[in-house]
Amino acid sequence: MNSYKFKNKKGFTYIESVVFLFIFSLVVVTFYQVFSLGTRYIVNSKNRLGAISVANEKMEIDRNLKYKDVGTVGGFISGNIPQTENVIENNQKYKVQTEVSYRDDPFDGTLDGSPDDADWEDYKIIGVTVSWDNGDADRGDVFIASQFSPPGLESVDATDGVLSINILLAEANGGNNGVAGFNVHIENSDLGISEDRQTDNAGNITIIGLKQSIQKYKLTVSKTGYETVNTFPPYPITSYNPTDVDATVIAGTINNVSIVVYRVADLKISAVDYLGNSVSDVHFKLVGGRILGTTNDQPPLNVYKFNKVDVTGADGTKEYKSVGLGQYTLGLDSSETKYSIVGMNQISPFSLLFGIINNIKIKVADRLVTGYLVNVLRKVDNSPLNSASVELKNTSLNYDRTVATDNSGMAFFPTVNDTKLLPGTYDITIKAEGYNTYTGTVTAIDGKLISSSQTLTAK
Repeated sequence: MNSYKFKNKKGFTYIESVVFLFIFSLVVVTFYQVFSLGTRYIVNSKNRLGAISVANEKMEIDRNLKYKDVGTVGGFISGNIPQTENVIENNQKYKVQTEVSYRDDPFDGTLDGSPDDADWEDYKIIGVTVSWDNGDADRGDVFIASQFSPPGLESVDATDGVLSINILLAEANGGNNGVAGFNVHIENSDLGISEDRQTDNAGNITIIGLKQSIQKYKLTVSKTGYETVNTFPPYPITSYNPTDVDATVIAGTINNVSIVVYRVADLKISAVDYLGNSVSDVHFKLVGGRILGTTNDQPPLNVYKFNKVDVTGADGTKEYKSVGLGQYTLGLDSSETKYSIVGMNQISPFSLLFGIINNIKIKVADRLVTGYLVNVLRKVDNSPLNSASVELKNTSLNYDRTVATDNSGMAFFPTVNDTKLLPGTYDITIKAEGYNTYTGTVTAIDGKLISSSQTLTAK
């Protein structure tokens, strides 16, 4: 009887306990997520209401200003309103940014339009942006705007003009399209102006009412994922003739400025020896990317934004992040006395590709090694000929090796399978499909890397 009662006692098995804990955990996690999400919405709504209150308060203060004082300190339209303020409302810190702009309303015509409006500074628009950022999802902003009309008839300052800035993206297909969301910082030290604006959906910023100033408006264009572009004063203030010169505003006219920008990519330079081992402390020079301008030499030389002398690290590499697209030339620097380049996986100059890590590998050899380097070129234009077959042969030394030229048209001996190249005279044969065969001799010298160039003519 006791045995029977024992066998029929009920209880939790191990599997039942695990299932119960899983269900309990699922309920707790779900409740926590719902609670957290709800709390986040409540906090965000509270911060948004606070931001709206701050924005309305700032706008009411601005409404009480005289029309001539409606402008920002250091802004395009000079006035008494700070461009940026930090405000605390209900223990929350807010950033307040104010922009003041003129509007050329098409109702009565526009500057240089049809009909033409002689008094084109019709009224002012104030835009107030109040933002907060507490990290994670607790961030946001509100924006309000209001129109301010002059007391009486509108009039134009005879020293004012219009600046239209267009930011264009250089596309691979050769087209240029406007880019939205670029930050453009405009500065004029002579006039005490320093203000930021954002490009619209067409990549344009039009600023009405800027004071006349010849080549004194300095522009700095920036956006994540794109290179930063600066304008420069004209020569000789800048030591070369800049492509993008500081902007000019002439009174009573619309002044157009177009700046072409490029996307950015990552670049990795790797140095290896002919056996494939990484080589550190290789001094190289890398020049290219955006052309900033030209020198006053005859003929003029390009001045590039990227111009660096660098050295490979302990792992034989050097990496660059967010480099502007364009053509780059890579070679050893004049300070490099130990190594010579004996191969490259890309023809220099090369172009960076967007969206990938561009890995440029240079093969180097010690200048004191017994070796031979041949550059195979097309006779028609001296361009590198890749995949040409280069045979080096010395019967008495029992040496017969064939190497295909790389993308840069180079072939190096000894090959990966050789321990070294012995001194002596070798027969060389170079073949390539569609080209006449070249034959000759070359003499390898003990303890010296020798090189030569050979051109092949098309059949």
